[in-house]
Amino acid sequence: MILSKKKRYLQIALNSSLDDAVSILRQLPVDERIILESWNSSN
Repeated sequence: MILSKKKRYLQIALNSSLDDAVSILRQLPVDERIILESWNSSN
């Protein structure tokens, strides 16, 4: 994905449980300017 220098983006990092992440994602609007990061440290 190539980002435009003329657009502003919202970067969201999720490092909680899957249930919490799903709850958060359901509240977000669909928008190409939202960048999501996820991390799960459980093995």
